[in-house]
Amino acid sequence: QTEFGRAFALEAGAGTGKTAALVARIVAWCTGPGWEEAAREGDEGEAVAARVLDGVVAITFSEAAAAEMAARTAEALAGLRRADPFPADPGQPVVTGLYRRALGADEAEVRRRAGLLLTELERLRTGTIHAFARSILARFPVEAGIRPGFEVDPDGEAIRELVEEAVETLLLPRYRDGEDAAMELAARGFGPAELAGAAEALEAAGVTPAELGRDPFTAEALERLLEELRGHIVPCREDAAAYAAKSKNVGAGGALLVELAELLEHGAGPPLDRVKAIAALVADPGRAAAMTKLREWANGRLAGPEPAVLGPDGFREHLAAVLPHLQMLRSFDPDGWRLLAAALAPVLGEVDRLKRRHGLLGFADLLRLARRVLEDDPGVRRRIRSEIRQLLVDEMQDTDPEQARIVELVALEDDPGPRPCLFLVGDPKQSIYAFRGADFGAYQRLVAAIGRRGGVIHRLGVNFRSVPAILEEVERIVAPSMREEPGIQAPFEPLSADPERAGEEGFTAGGRRPVEHWLAVAVDEATGNPRTGAGVEETVAIEARAVVEDILDLHENHGVGFSDMAILARASTHMEAFLEALREAGVPYEVGKDRSFYRTREVTEAV
Repeated sequence: QTEFGRAFALEAGAGTGKTAALVARIVAWCTGPGWEEAAREGDEGEAVAARVLDGVVAITFSEAAAAEMAARTAEALAGLRRADPFPADPGQPVVTGLYRRALGADEAEVRRRAGLLLTELERLRTGTIHAFARSILARFPVEAGIRPGFEVDPDGEAIRELVEEAVETLLLPRYRDGEDAAMELAARGFGPAELAGAAEALEAAGVTPAELGRDPFTAEALERLLEELRGHIVPCREDAAAYAAKSKNVGAGGALLVELAELLEHGAGPPLDRVKAIAALVADPGRAAAMTKLREWANGRLAGPEPAVLGPDGFREHLAAVLPHLQMLRSFDPDGWRLLAAALAPVLGEVDRLKRRHGLLGFADLLRLARRVLEDDPGVRRRIRSEIRQLLVDEMQDTDPEQARIVELVALEDDPGPRPCLFLVGDPKQSIYAFRGADFGAYQRLVAAIGRRGGVIHRLGVNFRSVPAILEEVERIVAPSMREEPGIQAPFEPLSADPERAGEEGFTAGGRRPVEHWLAVAVDEATGNPRTGAGVEETVAIEARAVVEDILDLHENHGVGFSDMAILARASTHMEAFLEALREAGVPYEVGKDRSFYRTREVTEAV
């Protein structure tokens, strides 16, 4: 809140106040150094407020989060305008998260500035990284090589139609004519519909025809893969050999590692042949149990005597490093890949031509083209950098390399001239969007770049939401399995409770504890003793009834509203048992994201 000359990376755990920190930084800058800087231009009042806010860009993961950030900034400014007097202690907050020491000495002037900033708050730019990229392209379409007035396909429907048009034009005739390559693709399960789906996925991911045309199976690339495998598997051979004579699955895992090590050390022939031999070994259906055991070891799940035998010398770390390669090799098919690439590259080229003709861009295009124009055109980069004074980025752990590069070009690239001060917030433990292309390694590289350039890397570790018992339980469950894997998984970082809540027990109504472990057991009605042989459905029904009885007791005897309670499930498989118990008890409920909605009794009966 007081240092605006260096980049910051703030690693903030759940409930530690990261949004409050972002908002506080915006308000501290706008009412303090930012205002002073803008006032030097000679304007006054609202003109200064507008100039300050024009220089602040806050990027977050979703439009909803951006709207929340803008709303909370408005709340903070309104609270600041009302605060009279400010706390005397510089370490006390004036409004949530914004401390007295971050504000100027003249309280009346700070309140005046806050009021003026409120009148111009629509000038504050909050939005997603895609919205930021779009704003760059809208200003510099010629430099980006796109049509001015381009349109963005919000749901992908228009581009999907272009893909279908390209497939119909380029590929359908090849299937009708019985071309050898088309027939080979069909034999592998790739007809026109499958190719259209693949082309659509590649297009959505931003893959270009040139990128698809590069052969990933060159001798050099395969040799690098073999070297990577060799460097991690050969050191495991001795431990694996010692364990190969053990029980069936354990021995199978050890034996597989020994065979892999032998192939890697003594295999002969071109790199492609050696990789194919390894691929055949790990893809063998008879090795499925062995691969399962390798996955368990790589994830740190060592049972019985395994920790003593396999724990030392980085055994788990070696396996964790190569397991993704081994999984990939189970479907290693360079010939099939080349067939697909040869068929799809022209389709992607035609889709690109059609998009240009229609002035249409997808979300991946926004990022790719914005990154490219910032990278290739120093003039564009210089103008964007000079106009932004503070660049704040939230939820950075879910970035991808394209997004990270845009942030780096705007705020960290070593160009002459002014550039914005970067304030980056992320929670490494909440990086969950790999399926959308998020790359935790990109986040780590960006944080490292901040450190190399003299920036500050700071961690927020105080949780303001939860009582100690909850935080301790989370640590007990999560810490053992959350092992650091560079570029993939951050290490577990424990959170401490807010000192003001350190003595709180949490929810204890009716003798309850903040954390309870329940075990559903069928009981013999005649003896009252636990009964063996109960099936899954019976056990789930027992649990559901017990949970609903607890809900009723909380509501009727302890004043807890139904809307203040939630049932969370790892999967929706057995959700109907809980819904049935709620219905029978007359408890009103709402189901969120239930994929079995159309199988529920009410919907089935209605249909």
